[in-house]
Amino acid sequence: MRFIKNILEYFYDNDLLPFTRKNYANYITLVGSWISRISLYLFFIFFVWFFAYDSVVLELRYAAIALSIVASIFDALDGYYARKNNCVTKLGQIFDPHHDKVQYICKTISLLMDAFVFYQVSGEIIYPVFGVILCYVSSERDETVGFHRQWATLVSNAIELSARPSGKWRTRVCFSGIPLLHVLIAPMSAPLLFMIVSLLLTAVTIWSLYDYVGGYRKEIKKFLRRQ
Repeated sequence: MRFIKNILEYFYDNDLLPFTRKNYANYITLVGSWISRISLYLFFIFFVWFFAYDSVVLELRYAAIALSIVASIFDALDGYYARKNNCVTKLGQIFDPHHDKVQYICKTISLLMDAFVFYQVSGEIIYPVFGVILCYVSSERDETVGFHRQWATLVSNAIELSARPSGKWRTRVCFSGIPLLHVLIAPMSAPLLFMIVSLLLTAVTIWSLYDYVGGYRKEIKKFLRRQ
Protein backbone atom coordinates (compact mmCIF):
# COMPACT_ATOMS: atom_id res chain seq x y z
CA MET A 1 0.00 0.00 0.00
CA ARG A 2 2.84 2.39 0.85
CA PHE A 3 4.43 1.61 -2.52
CA ILE A 4 1.22 2.52 -4.37
CA LYS A 5 0.90 5.71 -2.31
CA ASN A 6 4.47 6.70 -3.25
CA ILE A 7 3.71 6.16 -6.94
CA LEU A 8 0.53 8.25 -6.75
CA GLU A 9 2.39 11.04 -4.92
CA TYR A 10 4.89 11.14 -7.77
CA PHE A 11 2.07 12.29 -10.05
CA TYR A 12 0.18 14.38 -7.51
CA ASP A 13 1.30 15.62 -4.09
CA ASN A 14 -1.06 18.20 -2.62
CA ASP A 15 1.52 19.16 0.02
CA LEU A 16 3.98 20.28 -2.66
CA LEU A 17 1.51 21.71 -5.17
CA PRO A 18 -1.80 22.57 -3.47
CA PHE A 19 -4.76 22.79 -5.83
CA THR A 20 -5.50 26.45 -5.12
CA ARG A 21 -6.26 29.45 -7.31
CA LYS A 22 -2.64 30.56 -6.94
CA ASN A 23 -1.46 27.33 -8.58
CA TYR A 24 -4.07 27.04 -11.34
CA ALA A 25 -1.55 28.21 -13.95
CA ASN A 26 0.96 25.61 -12.74
CA TYR A 27 -1.70 22.92 -13.12
CA ILE A 28 -2.40 24.09 -16.67
CA THR A 29 1.34 23.67 -17.32
CA LEU A 30 1.30 20.21 -15.74
CA VAL A 31 -1.73 19.01 -17.71
CA GLY A 32 -0.17 20.21 -20.97
CA SER A 33 3.03 18.38 -20.12
CA TRP A 34 1.20 15.09 -19.50
CA ILE A 35 -0.86 15.43 -22.67
CA SER A 36 2.43 15.79 -24.53
CA ARG A 37 3.71 12.63 -22.84
CA ILE A 38 0.58 10.72 -23.86
CA SER A 39 1.10 11.92 -27.43
CA LEU A 40 4.64 10.52 -27.29
CA TYR A 41 3.36 7.18 -25.95
CA LEU A 42 0.89 6.94 -28.85
CA PHE A 43 3.65 7.69 -31.35
CA PHE A 44 5.76 4.97 -29.72
CA ILE A 45 2.94 2.44 -30.18
CA PHE A 46 2.54 3.65 -33.79
CA PHE A 47 6.29 3.23 -34.33
CA VAL A 48 6.55 -0.24 -32.78
CA TRP A 49 3.36 -1.42 -34.52
CA PHE A 50 4.78 -0.44 -37.92
CA PHE A 51 8.05 -2.35 -37.47
CA ALA A 52 6.34 -5.33 -35.83
CA TYR A 53 3.44 -5.75 -38.26
CA ASP A 54 4.48 -3.64 -41.30
CA SER A 55 1.29 -1.61 -40.94
CA VAL A 56 0.77 2.16 -40.66
CA VAL A 57 -2.06 2.88 -38.19
CA LEU A 58 -3.03 6.36 -39.35
CA GLU A 59 -5.83 6.79 -36.79
CA LEU A 60 -3.31 6.34 -33.96
CA ARG A 61 -0.89 8.76 -35.62
CA TYR A 62 -3.51 11.47 -36.10
CA ALA A 63 -4.68 11.09 -32.51
CA ALA A 64 -1.07 11.58 -31.37
CA ILE A 65 -0.66 14.69 -33.54
CA ALA A 66 -3.95 16.12 -32.21
CA LEU A 67 -2.80 15.61 -28.60
CA SER A 68 0.51 17.29 -29.40
CA ILE A 69 -1.40 20.34 -30.66
CA VAL A 70 -3.61 20.37 -27.55
CA ALA A 71 -0.47 20.23 -25.37
CA SER A 72 0.90 23.27 -27.22
CA ILE A 73 -2.34 25.16 -26.56
CA PHE A 74 -2.09 24.40 -22.84
CA ASP A 75 1.47 25.73 -22.87
CA ALA A 76 0.26 28.98 -24.41
CA LEU A 77 -2.58 29.28 -21.88
CA ASP A 78 -0.62 28.88 -18.63
CA GLY A 79 1.38 32.11 -18.86
CA TYR A 80 -1.63 34.05 -20.15
CA TYR A 81 -3.78 32.81 -17.27
CA ALA A 82 -1.08 33.58 -14.68
CA ARG A 83 -0.63 37.17 -15.89
CA LYS A 84 -4.34 37.87 -16.42
CA ASN A 85 -5.30 36.61 -12.94
CA ASN A 86 -2.21 37.90 -11.14
CA CYS A 87 -1.16 34.46 -9.92
CA VAL A 88 2.46 34.34 -11.08
CA THR A 89 4.43 32.23 -8.56
CA LYS A 90 8.12 31.66 -7.87
CA LEU A 91 7.55 27.96 -8.53
CA GLY A 92 6.02 28.83 -11.89
CA GLN A 93 9.25 30.58 -12.91
CA ILE A 94 11.03 27.21 -12.93
CA PHE A 95 7.98 24.97 -13.35
CA ASP A 96 7.04 26.32 -16.78
CA PRO A 97 10.58 26.12 -18.32
CA HIS A 98 11.01 22.59 -16.97
CA HIS A 99 7.77 21.37 -18.52
CA ASP A 100 8.58 23.22 -21.74
CA LYS A 101 11.68 21.00 -21.91
CA VAL A 102 9.50 17.94 -21.33
CA GLN A 103 7.29 19.00 -24.24
CA TYR A 104 10.32 19.60 -26.47
CA ILE A 105 11.64 16.11 -25.67
CA CYS A 106 8.25 14.51 -26.36
CA LYS A 107 7.65 16.45 -29.57
CA THR A 108 11.10 15.94 -31.09
CA ILE A 109 11.26 12.20 -30.28
CA SER A 110 7.75 11.80 -31.70
CA LEU A 111 8.86 13.59 -34.86
CA LEU A 112 11.86 11.27 -35.19
CA MET A 113 9.71 8.15 -34.90
CA ASP A 114 7.24 9.52 -37.46
CA ALA A 115 10.09 10.48 -39.81
CA PHE A 116 11.70 7.03 -39.65
CA VAL A 117 8.40 5.26 -40.29
CA PHE A 118 7.66 7.32 -43.40
CA TYR A 119 11.25 7.01 -44.57
CA GLN A 120 10.58 3.27 -44.68
CA VAL A 121 7.29 3.88 -46.49
CA SER A 122 8.36 6.54 -49.00
CA GLY A 123 12.16 6.31 -49.11
CA GLU A 124 12.48 10.08 -48.43
CA ILE A 125 15.73 10.42 -46.48
CA ILE A 126 15.00 14.13 -45.88
CA TYR A 127 12.52 13.27 -43.12
CA PRO A 128 14.89 11.46 -40.73
CA VAL A 129 17.96 13.58 -41.58
CA PHE A 130 16.40 16.95 -40.80
CA GLY A 131 14.39 15.45 -37.95
CA VAL A 132 17.62 14.30 -36.31
CA ILE A 133 19.23 17.73 -36.82
CA LEU A 134 16.28 19.50 -35.17
CA CYS A 135 16.18 16.98 -32.31
CA TYR A 136 19.93 17.37 -31.65
CA VAL A 137 19.94 21.16 -31.79
CA SER A 138 16.91 21.33 -29.48
CA SER A 139 18.59 19.07 -26.91
CA GLU A 140 21.89 20.94 -27.22
CA ARG A 141 20.15 24.26 -26.66
CA ASP A 142 18.31 23.12 -23.52
CA GLU A 143 21.34 21.41 -21.96
CA THR A 144 23.70 24.30 -22.71
CA VAL A 145 21.33 26.96 -21.41
CA GLY A 146 20.64 24.82 -18.33
CA PHE A 147 24.38 24.56 -17.66
CA HIS A 148 24.84 28.33 -17.91
CA ARG A 149 21.86 28.90 -15.61
CA GLN A 150 23.46 26.65 -12.98
CA TRP A 151 26.86 28.28 -13.54
CA ALA A 152 25.35 31.72 -12.92
CA THR A 153 23.68 30.44 -9.72
CA LEU A 154 27.02 29.03 -8.50
CA VAL A 155 28.72 32.39 -9.09
CA SER A 156 25.96 34.31 -7.30
CA ASN A 157 22.33 33.74 -6.36
CA ALA A 158 21.82 37.39 -7.28
CA ILE A 159 22.33 36.67 -10.99
CA GLU A 160 18.96 36.35 -12.68
CA LEU A 161 18.15 36.37 -16.36
CA SER A 162 14.56 37.13 -17.20
CA ALA A 163 12.81 35.28 -20.04
CA ARG A 164 14.13 36.60 -23.32
CA PRO A 165 12.14 37.19 -26.52
CA SER A 166 14.21 34.54 -28.33
CA GLY A 167 13.02 31.88 -25.88
CA LYS A 168 9.39 32.89 -26.23
CA TRP A 169 9.62 32.97 -30.02
CA ARG A 170 11.35 29.60 -30.06
CA THR A 171 8.49 28.05 -28.09
CA ARG A 172 5.82 29.67 -30.26
CA VAL A 173 7.49 28.70 -33.53
CA CYS A 174 8.51 25.16 -32.53
CA PHE A 175 5.33 24.18 -30.70
CA SER A 176 3.27 25.17 -33.75
CA GLY A 177 5.87 24.13 -36.33
CA ILE A 178 6.52 20.56 -35.18
CA PRO A 179 2.86 19.47 -35.65
CA LEU A 180 3.08 21.10 -39.09
CA LEU A 181 6.12 18.92 -39.86
CA HIS A 182 4.02 15.82 -39.13
CA VAL A 183 1.42 17.03 -41.63
CA LEU A 184 4.13 17.74 -44.23
CA ILE A 185 5.29 14.13 -43.84
CA ALA A 186 1.74 12.81 -44.34
CA PRO A 187 -0.77 13.37 -45.77
CA MET A 188 0.97 16.17 -47.74
CA SER A 189 4.14 14.18 -48.55
CA ALA A 190 6.17 17.37 -49.07
CA PRO A 191 9.84 16.65 -48.25
CA LEU A 192 11.14 19.98 -49.59
CA LEU A 193 8.71 21.97 -47.44
CA PHE A 194 9.58 19.69 -44.52
CA MET A 195 13.26 20.58 -44.95
CA ILE A 196 12.54 24.33 -45.14
CA VAL A 197 10.29 24.37 -42.06
CA SER A 198 12.65 22.16 -40.03
CA LEU A 199 15.58 24.45 -40.90
CA LEU A 200 13.52 27.46 -39.79
CA LEU A 201 12.79 25.80 -36.43
CA THR A 202 16.46 24.86 -36.10
CA ALA A 203 17.55 28.45 -36.84
CA VAL A 204 15.18 29.90 -34.23
CA THR A 205 16.48 27.35 -31.69
CA ILE A 206 20.12 28.31 -32.43
CA TRP A 207 19.21 32.00 -32.07
CA SER A 208 17.69 31.28 -28.67
CA LEU A 209 20.77 29.26 -27.66
CA TYR A 210 23.22 32.06 -28.42
CA ASP A 211 20.94 34.72 -26.95
CA TYR A 212 20.63 32.98 -23.57
CA VAL A 213 24.26 31.83 -23.40
CA GLY A 214 25.44 35.33 -24.28
CA GLY A 215 23.13 36.83 -21.65
CA TYR A 216 24.30 34.52 -18.87
CA ARG A 217 27.98 34.96 -19.72
CA LYS A 218 27.57 38.73 -19.75
CA GLU A 219 25.99 38.67 -16.28
CA ILE A 220 28.65 36.29 -14.95
CA LYS A 221 31.47 38.48 -16.26
CA LYS A 222 29.83 41.59 -14.85
CA PHE A 223 29.63 40.01 -11.38
CA LEU A 224 33.24 38.70 -11.50
CA ARG A 225 34.60 42.14 -12.42
CA ARG A 226 33.05 43.58 -9.28
CA GLN A 227 34.91 41.10 -7.08
